[in-house]
Amino acid sequence: MTPDERLEAIYDQIPGIDCQGFCRTTCTQIAMSKREHERIAEAGVEIAIHEIPVRFVEPDPCAALTIFGQCRVYGLRPTVCRLWGVTEGMECPYGCVPERYLTRDEGLELIAKADLAGGEAAGERALTITKARKMMKDPRFQAYRDESIRVGREGDREKARRR
Repeated sequence: MTPDERLEAIYDQIPGIDCQGFCRTTCTQIAMSKREHERIAEAGVEIAIHEIPVRFVEPDPCAALTIFGQCRVYGLRPTVCRLWGVTEGMECPYGCVPERYLTRDEGLELIAKADLAGGEAAGERALTITKARKMMKDPRFQAYRDESIRVGREGDREKARRR
């Protein structure tokens, strides 16, 4: 099996969601596997690969977003983007509902599998389930995630008022 086939098999395990595209205001720089990064670059979009944050700072918007807030590589989006809205703790704040919610452990396992399937050598940068669990329990990450969601909601409300 090729890395792309392994990634697609992982993506097939993620429940579908009727995304309305409102979450674009929370699309920021993220960590992804080497192969996920390569696939996006092959599509003409350069996104910096980010490590799991040691300290949580305000990230830049995702380079894949158009000026209209649409993802230029939606079909190639990395695992963590696919998990947004379908994983406990990453529920969509805009009301989009998935076919079913993955538990946090299921989501973390899929991220770790994608890192390995995507060609990252163990210990190099791969997100292990242990690292991911520790990160999600970190109050700084939780505050950062909650603030990102709050700012995203406010941004969408403000854009709606201007129309």
